[in-house]
Amino acid sequence: MGWYNRMKKLKSYQAEVFLFLLAIILHTLIVIVAFQAYRAQKPEEGYELIYERMTTAGDAPHYLYLAQEGYQSEGEKANLIVFYPLYPFLMRVLAKVLLLGNYELAGILISQIGTGIATIFLYRLVRLDYEENRAVEAVLLFLTYPFMMFTMGIFTEGLFLVLVTAALYCIRKHQWGWTGFLGLAAALCRTQGILLLAPALYELIGWQRSKGTGWKKCLDRGQLALALIPMGFIFYLFLNLFLQGDCFAFYRHQSAPPWYQSTQWINANLTKDFGMAQEYRVLGYFIYWVQIVLFFVAVATLLYGIHKQVRSSLIVFGGIYTCFCYLPGWLISGARYMMGCVPMFIVFAAIDHQMVRRAILILNAALCMLYMILFLQGQAIM
Repeated sequence: MGWYNRMKKLKSYQAEVFLFLLAIILHTLIVIVAFQAYRAQKPEEGYELIYERMTTAGDAPHYLYLAQEGYQSEGEKANLIVFYPLYPFLMRVLAKVLLLGNYELAGILISQIGTGIATIFLYRLVRLDYEENRAVEAVLLFLTYPFMMFTMGIFTEGLFLVLVTAALYCIRKHQWGWTGFLGLAAALCRTQGILLLAPALYELIGWQRSKGTGWKKCLDRGQLALALIPMGFIFYLFLNLFLQGDCFAFYRHQSAPPWYQSTQWINANLTKDFGMAQEYRVLGYFIYWVQIVLFFVAVATLLYGIHKQVRSSLIVFGGIYTCFCYLPGWLISGARYMMGCVPMFIVFAAIDHQMVRRAILILNAALCMLYMILFLQGQAIM
């Protein structure tokens, strides 16, 4: 790709602006092409369908309600406490301050801007260890992830991804104060945010050992800022206590309809997914088979990353994150959650054979287009 060479000639900030615009433009093109393919069968559909799907699918109505009305202590909407507060809070602030109360647009802007900035931090992460062309290919793999549509609408993916990629970059650069702040925000965005504490501590311990000095002499305010990461989850527990009188009210609601969530061993969940794929064959291609295959792909990718000596703190995060995502007993969004397993995209850059990387990119892009069409059709893409 000749544009690799053109990117090399750009200054760092120019290259990052280019990547941000690439994220927005590429996603827009994917949606338009997918919509045209869908409209070939239903020519009566207008472009408003795209906006409708991005603002009404999945949990989008719940986030819109929270942004407008806030959490409820009792009644039918009390169970929305299961959704973490950062995303709806930012939607509310942006809509009130800048967008004349347009909450839908606020949610979409946060998601798409977040994805664009996440692209920049992913590029920075890969460039710490690999050359330009591999970094760009890792970015393209990220941007064409088959379930990337959730980074475009009213979902937490875009916001969570920028917080995770930025935090992992700060961990690599030993910027502990920023790591603590970003980890705090990630833990207020989704449950998995607290897992950033693991790679941060792993990297910190390795760094301290390399310096060969005692902990008391090395620890400073910046490193102590890592304690902010679990504070995000602790704040969420206090929010549950304040609103509903129980720190774990969210867990009680998750176990009840319509979520039916519990915690089970990964093997039990994969066995259940296999059975559901056999029973519901159509849903199997949208949900269950995808989750099963992706789990083993993630494990194989991380093992390959160990073989290629990818930074250990990244492998630690990828392993813990993958296991955590496959613990829910009724898992129907595993493929979407795994978008946050950022180390998979970094391990991809470690593949030495360019033809293998290109083949993976082509397959990934084809699946991305397929699932985008299915999403626009209203299929159960979760």
